[in-house]
Amino acid sequence: MDAVRVRFDHDVSMAVVRQATRDALDAWHAPQIVDDTLVVVTELVANVRQHTADGGELTLTLQPDVILVEVADTSPEKPQLRPRDSHRVGGRGMQLVAALARRWGARAASLTGRAGKVVWAELALRPGRMTAAAGRGVG
Repeated sequence: MDAVRVRFDHDVSMAVVRQATRDALDAWHAPQIVDDTLVVVTELVANVRQHTADGGELTLTLQPDVILVEVADTSPEKPQLRPRDSHRVGGRGMQLVAALARRWGARAASLTGRAGKVVWAELALRPGRMTAAAGRGVG
């Protein structure tokens, strides 16, 4: 397994995080999932920037059949899929993650010695993602 870690704070440009993601996927010869992975990474990092007082850490791991995206932060609040509401601005990030990932979830973890969580998503390296209802939101 290969892994790439990127620490970020609220001041980091999203372009830096996205470029690190693109570089890892290029190195792993995974061009077929670049766009989906960039959306997932962007949404998960944006959630940390919006809902926590400090930064976090992105970890991308190449596994035999998936890219595992993990974003750690210091908030114990696990993400929730909100019901669709065409009148609400925002709040669709986890819906995007759920739609693009084979599976996703969250688990308790610590970052820099503080209690928090890791939100993770698996993106299939091979064609044929699971159906939208299968394997979603497991912890």
